[in-house]
Amino acid sequence: MTTDSTLDTIARKKNRDMEKQIGDLRALVDTLQTALRRADAVLADHPEHGYVFAHSAKWAMNEKL
Repeated sequence: MTTDSTLDTIARKKNRDMEKQIGDLRALVDTLQTALRRADAVLADHPEHGYVFAHSAKWAMNEKL
């Protein structure tokens, strides 16, 4: 039989794991946004820039979490 204490310990561990995953995902988004900004600057004069940097890419570069 599982006690309340055991369930509380399991919930706290799951919460810590999820908080770590959220932190990792925020770092990933930050890294990807930096790469998009760099590509945007490098390709600014390229004829296909508007095609590559459509609305979704612009949104992704500027989205704040």
